[in-house]
Order: sequence, then C-alpha cells, then structure tokens
Amino acid sequence: MLGNTCRKKSEEEDIDDVVEFLESTFKTIEKPESIPKAITQETIIKSLLRVFKEWNESQYPPKVVYLLQHKYSKYGLNFTGLKGRDSNVVTLLQQAKAIEDSFEMYLTLFTKHESGGASGGYNDYYDSYSKFEMDGVEETDYTVSNWIDCNNTVVNFPEVAVDEEDVFPNADIDNIDLVKEDVSEHSGNEGATMDRWYTTAALVIWPKSNGNNIYLSLGTNASMQRLQEMMKNITFPLSDTDKNSPLVLHCIKFAIELISRWDTNGEMSLMVDILIKLDHFNLVELFCKQAKPKKIKVMMKLCNCFGWDRLSSFFTPVLEQMVKENISECINIAERLLIDKSNIFNPLIDIITINMLQKQLGETQTTQAPLFNIIFRQNVLSIDDICDF
Repeated sequence: MLGNTCRKKSEEEDIDDVVEFLESTFKTIEKPESIPKAITQETIIKSLLRVFKEWNESQYPPKVVYLLQHKYSKYGLNFTGLKGRDSNVVTLLQQAKAIEDSFEMYLTLFTKHESGGASGGYNDYYDSYSKFEMDGVEETDYTVSNWIDCNNTVVNFPEVAVDEEDVFPNADIDNIDLVKEDVSEHSGNEGATMDRWYTTAALVIWPKSNGNNIYLSLGTNASMQRLQEMMKNITFPLSDTDKNSPLVLHCIKFAIELISRWDTNGEMSLMVDILIKLDHFNLVELFCKQAKPKKIKVMMKLCNCFGWDRLSSFFTPVLEQMVKENISECINIAERLLIDKSNIFNPLIDIITINMLQKQLGETQTTQAPLFNIIFRQNVLSIDDICDF
C-alpha cells in the first residue's frame, strides 16, 4: 500500500484511515493511542489479521459496508481503477487476505433511497407551476448491487438490503451524490410523493466463518457459487470413503440449506452438475421437490445418472402436464430423445407418447403424423394398443 515514494504525512493519514476503519467497524482493535508511532505496513497487516481472527470468532457484525471516498461510474467500477485512499485501503486488505484467507470482500454500488411527501407543481388558484420539493423524509432504505469479486469479475448476486448500522463511515451516508429524483404528482385524494436515490462505491466485507449464512441470504446463485468454492478441494468422482469425509458432508449440509431456499432465478443446470458430483440421492430428491425442474435436459441428466425408476414419481406428473400444455413441443422432445440409442430415456418417451395419445383425438393431422412416427420408432405400443385409443 505505502510505497517508499509516499510522503510521511500521506502515510500517516492512510494509517489513520485504516485504524479508524478497524476501530469503528470491527470494534476490536486497540485504541489508536496505544499503537506505536513508528507504524510500518507490516504492523498494519498484523493488526488486520488480528481483527479478522477475532471477527471470525464473534461473527459480529455479520458483514460491513465500507463507503469509498472517490467517485466512480457504474460501468467503470473495478478494483484496479480505485483511486487514492480507496486504493490504499483495498491494497492493505488484499495483502492481509493473501497471508490469511479469513474474509470475503466485494466491490459494490451502494444506494441510499429516500421517499416522502412533496409539495409544488401546478396550482389552480394561482394558475402557476412551482418546482416540487420534498416536505420531509418519511422512509430511508439502503442497498448494495453490481457485485464485483477480487478478481474483477462481475458476479451474479442480487441487489440486497443492508442495515444502516453496518455502514461505515456512517457520517458519509449524508454526503452521497444525488443521482436521481422522481415525483409522483397528486392523484385523487393522494398527495404528491418524491423519491430520491443517492449512490457511491462501497466494499462489502464479511468473515469467512459467516460465509455460509451470507451466501444463503444472497440467494440461490450466490449459494451455488459458494458451494462450488467449497468443492474445489474435493477429488471427483467420489470414492465410498470420500463420501463420508468431513468436507463432503459439510458440502452436503450446505447443499441441503441451499436447495431448501431455492428461488426461481436459480440456474438448474449448474445445480444438476453439482448434484451429480456429490452423488447423493437424498439431495436429488430434495431438489426435485423444491425446484420442480421442468426442462427436459435437466431430467435427462438426472435420469442418466440416477435412473428413471428412482425419479419417475417426480417427473411423470411434470411430463403429463407438459403434454396438456403443448403437444407439439412434446413431440419435438420425444424426437430428440429418440436420437439417444442407449434406451435410457425410453421411459420418458413412453410417458410422453401415451399421454399424447390420450389427447390426440382433439389434435390436428399435423401433430398426428409425427406422433405415430415416434410410436412406431419407439415400438412401445402394439397396433391393438393404438386402436384402443
């Protein structure tokens, strides 16, 4: 952080900033007056490591949001483009993280949103128009979005709410630039309202020991990223012994929490790859119950690995519903499944064709021909069976 070319005064200011950051945010560092005056970069790093060690033990606060000093555009925000004190603080944190990977750090866009009543606009009595002004702030909320990891990679994390008490320096919240203002004028008995948005760059930091809870709170895709990180130290495919190792069991426990909180934005194909690697059928069952996969590729992958017999109770109702909603699409699916010569997907095709036949009398000839072509290629029904329909 502090090169030899830096002036002494600049070094002391940067050190004071970091000490203030540590003291005010984590509440664990010694008082500034107890720190030796001959502070070196090594001393600061040691202080950081001590703070993060204690933070991992206490896990309080769960996370912190550190507001950066300089202005950055939304599209130009990245770690390598940080300026002045912001760059110095981040460099210190990155050096501490390189020594001991005890915390997570992301660069984000911090937004303060205010809303309240407004006065102004057109006045019938005076036949005049005046600029709207907010009468007073009634509600304030804070969020972070546009997440960037330490590798300068944009990550698929959602916009999330943060508590004011987790924001540091807290005094800077009132000095953020206004970027947008919106007015909803009078409507019926409702008065005019105004919304204001203020944004600045910020670091979001949390201790590794609290990582599982944080990632789970960030949603399904963030949780899957966390699980993939946990699995990096596991050798796949798993042996019978490996399946009972502490690390694998820890991953399975986290996967249960992840799937139990599955949201509609979750990338199913990614989760299926994880399930296949972990090779734990109870997880697959939970996934089918919670996520209710409907994509045929997802079904094919799972059936290929775990067998149709074990998954038929989950997928049969889904396939039956697919036939009711779009018979033409189901014909396309069946034709794609027939390309596979291993017969693994025969049960899926059977379910589709039988249900399509039950609905077929009301369909047009354009769907009848391909359907019967599938039936004869599949050879799952006899002529007598078909005549029964």
